[in-house]
Amino acid sequence: MFVECAARPNPLRETAMRSVFTCATFVAAGWFSACSDPSRPAAPSSLAPPPPAAVAATPPAAIAPATNASLVIERLSIRVYPQAQGDKFGYEPRFQLREASGNSGATIQNVAIVAANGGSDNSGPSCWQDTLRVAPGAVLDTFYSDAGARWLSYCAPWSGGNSETPDLRVVVTFSDDDGHVGSVQSRATVVQ
Repeated sequence: MFVECAARPNPLRETAMRSVFTCATFVAAGWFSACSDPSRPAAPSSLAPPPPAAVAATPPAAIAPATNASLVIERLSIRVYPQAQGDKFGYEPRFQLREASGNSGATIQNVAIVAANGGSDNSGPSCWQDTLRVAPGAVLDTFYSDAGARWLSYCAPWSGGNSETPDLRVVVTFSDDDGHVGSVQSRATVVQ
C-alpha cells in the first residue's frame, strides 16, 4: 500500500531562492546603471595590456624592537651529582645574571637547560610563584647562591643525563621594563 504525501513547502529552499534572485537583481542593476552613466569611462577599445608602471618598493617587515635591558650570564658552572633513580646524574646549573646596560631592568621569564641533543628542561615564574627581576646595572644571584637554591627548591633549574661531563647550555628568556622580550645563552664549560 502506498501513501501519497502532498508536497510541503521547504522554507530553507525558498530563502535560498530569494537570496539568489536578490543577488541577480543587484548585479543586473549595476550593469545597466553603468551603461547609462555618462560620467563612467567607456570600455577600452583594445585588450592590449597596459604599459608597465613603476612599482614602489615594499617597506620591510616590522622588526621587533631590541630590548632595553642587556643580560649577561656570569660565573656559570654545572654541579653534577649521582642519582639513585632515573638518569645516572643530576645537573644543577649555578650562575649569576647581570644587567649590563643600566637602562632597564630585566624580568626573568624562563630558564632552559638545553642538552647537546636539543632536549631541554625549563623553569619559570609559574613554578617560582614570584617575580625574579634584575634591576638596571645590578646582579641577581638567586641561581648562584645556596640560599637562592633553597628558596627555589624543586623549581630551581636542573636537568639530568648519563654523562659525568655534560654538554649543556643555559638559555635565559627575559623581558625589559617596556615589555620587549629577549634572551641570552651561555655554554657551561665548568663542571663541579
